[in-house]
Amino acid sequence: MVCGPKGSGKSTFGRVLLNHMLSCLNVREDEPGESKPFTEVVCWLDLDPGQPEFSPPGQVSLLYIRKPVFGPPFTHPLADTSTSIRSVRAHSIAAVSPKDDPEHYLACAQELIGRYHKILNMFPKCPLIVNCPGWVLGTALELMIQLLRTTKMTDLVYMSEAGNPEIIEILKTSAGTATFTRIPSTFLVFPGRTPAEFREMQYISYFHQDEPVRGQLAWSANTFLEKPPLKLQYGRANPDFLGIMTLGEHVTDEFLSMVIDGCLLALVAVEDDEYASALHRTIIRTANESLPYWPPNQMGLSTPPDPSKTHVIGLVLILRIEVDTQELIVRTPLSADSIKKEIRARFKAGHPKIMLVRGRYETPGWCYQEELFRAAGRKGKSKGKSAEVVEGAVGELEDLSILETGLDVCGERKGGEVEEEVDLPWVRQLKPGEGAEKRWKVRKDFGKKNQKGRKRKN
Repeated sequence: MVCGPKGSGKSTFGRVLLNHMLSCLNVREDEPGESKPFTEVVCWLDLDPGQPEFSPPGQVSLLYIRKPVFGPPFTHPLADTSTSIRSVRAHSIAAVSPKDDPEHYLACAQELIGRYHKILNMFPKCPLIVNCPGWVLGTALELMIQLLRTTKMTDLVYMSEAGNPEIIEILKTSAGTATFTRIPSTFLVFPGRTPAEFREMQYISYFHQDEPVRGQLAWSANTFLEKPPLKLQYGRANPDFLGIMTLGEHVTDEFLSMVIDGCLLALVAVEDDEYASALHRTIIRTANESLPYWPPNQMGLSTPPDPSKTHVIGLVLILRIEVDTQELIVRTPLSADSIKKEIRARFKAGHPKIMLVRGRYETPGWCYQEELFRAAGRKGKSKGKSAEVVEGAVGELEDLSILETGLDVCGERKGGEVEEEVDLPWVRQLKPGEGAEKRWKVRKDFGKKNQKGRKRKN
């Protein structure tokens, strides 16, 4: 288990250790001169939802890896693109930190550890590397203590020589017979990117994935909004998914459609027929859009999916809600065939095997602005400016001409055809002299009432 404060180099150390295990050769005692790898398979348990190694943010996952891994996380944002990295199981906590629901986070972690013990039946000498989040205080410390006591780790690596001595002593005691090692934190010579920037890079890499080329991961240069959308039926007759589950603070009926519009949701597969039937019985629908969702419990919260009966498939972004046809228009890097396969594989009772989970995913601002950045780059080219200075080009835009002319600022294709207009939802460009105080801001208490009983303004 590798733990420590934020930015201490936990993921980097984990990758180095992983590559060492898969490439270091041991001399065979029975045949002198012969050598073999230390191990053929290494399991990687990623418990850092804020900066995961092999998945988009908001997930915890277990993988088995057969070949060394090179490059930062955004170069391999999704497993199963080759036979060398395969996902065993993953769960969505729909947040970049486990602090909102530590009990659900711990249940997901323990379920994944149980899956690792099943892998040991096939690969008895398969080692496990656990990458922990950079949160080692308060509730996070309690979570680590429970994991250490139930998992029986052989080694505990703490990536810092500084820190609270009391915390270090607690970790040592909880580790029991495990070897405790402290390693100095990694210091960057040049300023690095922030965790939020790394997450955004991971999202961009994840959603821009294309069909693999000769078993290798490939990316598309097209903007995210150019990709063909996927339609998910939510009507009563033949729905494609069970409903929408909100983790954390519940959203009232009248605001559900507004809150999920333009946001990321997790696509979760249900594995148990009885569990699906129980979920189906508690579904209610919104008054205006007839969206299926689960009401909160007595404490005003939704019960998260059972990790022993569900697993996450991937992420989708809600583009719009077609109330007339009762469809959700979404985009996802997952192939349409794989999604349709999950939709067709219904339970005996006819219930769908997938559900949508909303949580505290960060707003995908990168997606909203891709068209603007590309158009600004083209505008810079047409004026003889360097296309590399995209941010400066965006700063020079003083009107909504890009929104009016579509993908090409000149309004024409190479063949001379007029480019169609592009609808950029969720984006409004500030005019000259308009201050930032006039921008719309997302409130955590969206839809709630203040002390005087009046609804807050958005």
